[in-house]
Amino acid sequence: MTGGSTYEAPESANGDVGSSTPSAGPGPSGGRGWSVLTGPVPLVAATALALAAGATFAGASVLQQRAARTAPAADTLRPRLILDLVHLRSWLAGAAAGAVGFAFQAVALYLGPITLVQPLIISELLFALPLSARLSGGRLGVREWAGAGLVVVGLAAFLVTASPTQSVRPLDATGWSPVLGTTVLVVGAALALAPRRPGLRRTSMLAVATGLTFGVMATLTKAVATLFADRGIAAVSSWHPWALAVVALVGVLLSQSAFQAGPLAVSLPLIDVLIPLSASVIAVTAFHEGISHTPVDIVVEVCAGAAAIAGIALLDTSPLVRRAQRSGAGAPPAEPN
Repeated sequence: MTGGSTYEAPESANGDVGSSTPSAGPGPSGGRGWSVLTGPVPLVAATALALAAGATFAGASVLQQRAARTAPAADTLRPRLILDLVHLRSWLAGAAAGAVGFAFQAVALYLGPITLVQPLIISELLFALPLSARLSGGRLGVREWAGAGLVVVGLAAFLVTASPTQSVRPLDATGWSPVLGTTVLVVGAALALAPRRPGLRRTSMLAVATGLTFGVMATLTKAVATLFADRGIAAVSSWHPWALAVVALVGVLLSQSAFQAGPLAVSLPLIDVLIPLSASVIAVTAFHEGISHTPVDIVVEVCAGAAAIAGIALLDTSPLVRRAQRSGAGAPPAEPN
């Protein structure tokens, strides 16, 4: 490994390690591994892009949640919900911001490990919650700031302690099968547990389904970004880009349903915690990304996760959130076409 933004090629079949050139191997779908940028420059760039993605996603979430709250409750989890929302300018602006954020995220995931990039994107909370409260005419109190702070600090502590490292080992179709299959089962269970009537429990269950779906989407995004970097346009012949498109569409429907069901202070913390957690689990167990697992580090990582969960509990039980849920605060009148 050398300094700067060089490539580290995976081992070839005969055990040789390539020089600082991109791997031309089959990437995520085949057996040689994929190209990995090494050195401090790509990690710094990935960090900056992840933070930019978080800020951009914050604006997207606020705009889309305010629009989604105006949609009929009967449209939840139905494609009709998206068809209704595309007629609202604020939702389209949020969708455009989300697309920019996704571009930042995709490049960050190509440059750095999933276990680095995804936790950093929770900086979205620090932008989105106060912005949402301001637009709805309210103010975040000590409890809300403490909850958001615990979520951010908890995951940041996990990130620092885990010291994530990049991987060159790909996943073939056999490796992806348990990842996608488990996700479908857990997301299905969350949807089954979501009551039909709007409320905090419905919002929370829809947010759980959204976070898990977007976690898988993050891992697919890394695979697709690396695949296009290695193969160019020929990457469209792989199943990965098409699977990413399907997962993205499902994720959008789930996220808009979660935004429609309740306040952003309930849905967004759950989504922002579950995306990096689920993506990191997949990255470590399937992509074989490295994290520190000494006894002391494991204790710190568990405590960091507990802090994030405590933050979510503070937000979910906040009087401000419950008043917003009862009154529908933050739902503006419908916009003209």
